[in-house]
Amino acid sequence: AVSSATGGGIVSGNKIYGINASSTTASVTGINAGVGVVSYYNNTITLGGSSTTATIYGIKDSSSTSNTASIYHNTVYIGGTTSAGASNSYAFLSGQATNAHIYQNNIFINARTNGAGTGKHYAVQVAGTAPNPTGLTMNYNIYRATGTGAVFGRFNGADVANLAAWQTAVGQDANSLDLDPCLANPTAGIPDLHITNCGGAGSPADGAGI
Repeated sequence: AVSSATGGGIVSGNKIYGINASSTTASVTGINAGVGVVSYYNNTITLGGSSTTATIYGIKDSSSTSNTASIYHNTVYIGGTTSAGASNSYAFLSGQATNAHIYQNNIFINARTNGAGTGKHYAVQVAGTAPNPTGLTMNYNIYRATGTGAVFGRFNGADVANLAAWQTAVGQDANSLDLDPCLANPTAGIPDLHITNCGGAGSPADGAGI
């Protein structure tokens, strides 16, 4: 969790993985953007491998009116299989609906899948009730939700099925993609979230940002 009362904080260059919990009432969070004016960039986050029942958040941006976050150039991979319960997972979740908040050039992948569990596994969720929510700047991201129980996104209290529906609902992300960026080895013991050239075809993430 990050708190920066004076503003100007930076959270960058972190490799976050191997955080696990086994309770249906527990949650696991890679980065929790709490309060303050903080930039979060160039972080890689891999969660979910051994957390079979917990709620999982790759990056969570708080709803605090004291929070102004810029989140860009991060890669998040949520994986693993649920074994019980109805806990959801989110590669990225934002509750901010008041202050300026910028989410650009990120890769948010949720490959988590339901075994005996019944949760939903989202690539993205943001706050708001109508297109272009207050303070939101969101574009040039890559989203994927691929496992059993996968849902592309959630907005205004409703699930959103795909990128086109997301762009209409949120009114942003016009240049974002729903494609496989071909991460090197996201499920390794020490995960590698570098993009590869997709077997020679070239990663859709290469040169796709702003």
